[in-house]
Amino acid sequence: MEKNLKKNIYIYIPKAGSLAKTFKIFLPVVGLMVKVPVRLYLSCKLLLFQSLLLMSPDDGGFYATIVAGARLRAVLAVFVFIAWKEGMPDWREEKNEERSPCFQAAGVAGKP
Repeated sequence: MEKNLKKNIYIYIPKAGSLAKTFKIFLPVVGLMVKVPVRLYLSCKLLLFQSLLLMSPDDGGFYATIVAGARLRAVLAVFVFIAWKEGMPDWREEKNEERSPCFQAAGVAGKP
């Protein structure tokens, strides 16, 4: 009975460097998620809304917050797209192959 259980158990073994690849994508995006909204808020408030459109500081701050929030969502959408695109080739390979190299059956020899 133990042999039957072992045949159905698969162990996920990540590819070498996948953690480094994840951080290589993730850390710059986190930096952008912090820098872009703050810089955009300050520049929109001072340059666009107060200087060009001659709004009061309160009104300019309100509209600059809306612009910064929209940019934050755009950066987040780009990150989700990049992460989704990075995962697609692995999924396609696993679908086309009978047994992926990422998965090994515990205690079961593979087909030649």
